[in-house]
Amino acid sequence: MSKRATKYPQGIYWYLLYLPTYWLALLWLIALFVILAYPVWQNWYSDYRLSQLKATIAELTIAEKRQQNILQALQKKVNEQQDIQSNTQKIATLHQQLTQLSQDTEIHFDMQMSNKDLLKVDLHLYTSFQDFIANFDLLFQSIFAEWAISSIRLERDSDATGYRRLHISIQLFSEMRRV
Repeated sequence: MSKRATKYPQGIYWYLLYLPTYWLALLWLIALFVILAYPVWQNWYSDYRLSQLKATIAELTIAEKRQQNILQALQKKVNEQQDIQSNTQKIATLHQQLTQLSQDTEIHFDMQMSNKDLLKVDLHLYTSFQDFIANFDLLFQSIFAEWAISSIRLERDSDATGYRRLHISIQLFSEMRRV
């Protein structure tokens, strides 16, 4: 029998076992690269994930601060609205009490208001001196009890009939609550 010449006379395993030196060096180099590159890649990947996490935390912190600012602005608006409603209620109560007093006595009044940071009421009372003295306690201890009185000015006026009346100018203040 004639032996056929095969491509790998020593067998494939022999050729794989005894590869040329440069092939073996190349394999060792690839193995060394994989062994060294894998921890470096893991370190880089963990740093990358950590930086992404820090960026996400920074964005969430900024969003939280923005939401806190919006919430504070809304709370301020609500407080201002409550202050305005409270001041409106105070003015309505004052007007109602003075109207009741005006109906019961001979005291007439007019009011002017300004409502910015400080609620200010300029009140003018027209009455006789006896009515003013008779209702002094009622005016200053119950009606004006919630108000700070800035100034009081008393003047005597004569009307067309010659009847002498007392003109009282009172400035009242009520501070708005600030939270």
